[in-house]
Order: sequence, then C-alpha cells, then structure tokens
Amino acid sequence: MPPFGAAANPIDVTAQVLGTAGALGDVLGHVLDSPQVDAAVLVTTLAGARLMERERERLAEVIAASDKPLLVYSYTQATADAAALMSDMHLAWYTSPRRTARVLGRLVEYARARERTAAAALRPGAVRAGSPLRRDGRMSVPEHEAKALLREWGLPTPRGAFVTSDEELIAAAGSLRAPLVLKAQAATLLHKTEAQAVTLGLPGPSAAVAEARLMRERVAEEIDGFLIEEMLAPGVEMIAGALVDPDLGPFVLAGVGGIFAEILGDAAVWPAPLLLDEARALIEGLRGAALLDGARGAPPSDREAFARCLVALGDFVVAHQDEVREIDLNPVRVGRVGDGVCVLDAAIVLAE
Repeated sequence: MPPFGAAANPIDVTAQVLGTAGALGDVLGHVLDSPQVDAAVLVTTLAGARLMERERERLAEVIAASDKPLLVYSYTQATADAAALMSDMHLAWYTSPRRTARVLGRLVEYARARERTAAAALRPGAVRAGSPLRRDGRMSVPEHEAKALLREWGLPTPRGAFVTSDEELIAAAGSLRAPLVLKAQAATLLHKTEAQAVTLGLPGPSAAVAEARLMRERVAEEIDGFLIEEMLAPGVEMIAGALVDPDLGPFVLAGVGGIFAEILGDAAVWPAPLLLDEARALIEGLRGAALLDGARGAPPSDREAFARCLVALGDFVVAHQDEVREIDLNPVRVGRVGDGVCVLDAAIVLAE
C-alpha cells in the first residue's frame, strides 16, 4: 500500500489495487478474516462492470469463505450491466451511504433479535411438536379448526361449537349463554364481515336457526357448517398475527385490531419465538398501546395477558413454520386486568 493510503477504518488501498487482478478480493479476504471486523462495505464505482467482472472469481471465493455481511456502496450511478453483475453475485449494492449504513443497522438489530429468539427457544415448552395441520387440498384452515388448534397452545377462545345441521345448532345454542354469535364456516371465508357471514346478539336457539337459514341464502361461498359461540362483553380489540418469511423465518405481529385494523396500520413485528419481555416491548411500541391503559375513563385492560398471548402464538408458528404462511387473530378481545384475553376470530393461511 502506498504511504498515502490508509490502513485505519475506512481502509483506503488507493487505485493501485486496480493494477493486479484479484488484489481487491485479497484485501477483502484479509478484512473479513479479521476478528475485529463484523461486516464490510466495499466502496467502489459501478459506472461500468469491467472492474467487478475482473474481480468476480476471487470475490466469489472470499464471499463463500466468510459468514460476514458484505455490502457494496457505489459513489456513482450503476450501469445496467454492473447492476446485473451485482445481482448475479448476490451482492447488495447501494448508491447512498446513508442507505448503506441503515441496512447495516437493520442487520445488527436483526442479529440481536435472533440471539434473543434463541434464548426464547430455551424456555420450557417453547419448542414442541404441533399437531399436523389438515390440508385436504385447502389453502386455509376454517375458523373452528384454527381455534381448536390454538386452544392446544393455551390461546383462549369463546365457548362454542361447530355444527352442520339445524338439530345440532339447536342443541349447541341451548347449552350456551345468550347472547350468541353465529358464523358461517368455510375454508374460503377469511373475511366474514364483508361476506355477511357473521351475526351478533342472537337471543337463543330459534333465532340462531332462523339466521342460519338466511345466511345460507346470502353467503356466496359454499358453507361447510356454522360456528355458534357465546358473545363476550366489550373489551379493547387488538390484533395478533404471525407470518413465515421464506428467508428470515417466523415472525409475530401485534397491533390495534378490529374492523379498521388495515386502515389504521398500527402494528409491529418481532422474530418468533418471543420472550415475555419482548412481547411486552412489542405492545409498548404501538401508538395505540394507551388504549390498554384505560382511555377516556375506561378501566385498564389485561396487557400482561395479551403479552402471554403473543408468546403462545410465537411458539405455535415456530412449531408449524413449515406448514403455515400467515396467521390472523383479529380481533383479540383484551378484558379488564385479571379477565385475560379471548381470540374472537382466527384465520390460518397454509404454505404452498
């Protein structure tokens, strides 16, 4: 390295590195091998593909030999052939130093989250085998089956029953406390409100049967049966969800729920499984977290029970991450402190 170069961070090997093929890869190899280095950014120009094409073979060896992130920052705009080369080499490249730094920051946050996730997986009972999900050619699980699965993992749901005939509906409704909720059930019915497949406040069995007959006529989808449940007292409506990213794995989502959940967009995600402290922090980060503290004179809600719900959901999605694409529990009714939570609606979309 010439005397006017710099071996400190940032390293400047000067333009002499361009004189020897493979020299750039050798420098990066030394940098990534250093125990003092956690990640590296190659500052170069992508105004053409010649330099990176010449270094391609040596860079590929260096990248394959290291498990540390390598990003590319180009201080010029990239030509189409240079961008295509970066894509072929699976290198993330940016033309903004701010964006490059932001990406490195996100990688650090993600790595720390995965470390905590590993600790969460050591909790007793956190990682266990789940009951296989029944597919039968379906791409989603009906609500009554989804709730039965969730109950196995400690997620409370309303008292109720799945029925397929008027006789079963009369018997089930008679055993429940009014008012009642009636929901049509089918694997394709993921949004029941829009499909007019939900009726609240039914006073008893006869009203439930009459409503079921009307529902069969107005719901476009073919109905497999009905879920009849006890209607709970009002509480704060939150949303709990999960998704499995093909590259990053399972995540848990928490947010303000109800019919306006998509409009409000107040939600946050965290890698699964979760520690209880992480679930608490996830809730605290929501703009609508104050709703759980008793807004406008309402009593405080059972925030701790909602945190435990998120932990249980994280355990569930980890156990089923090869079968599930996403889970939507909306709303999750959060009662007063000590009353716990209850999953009022549940949808599970299966992986391809």
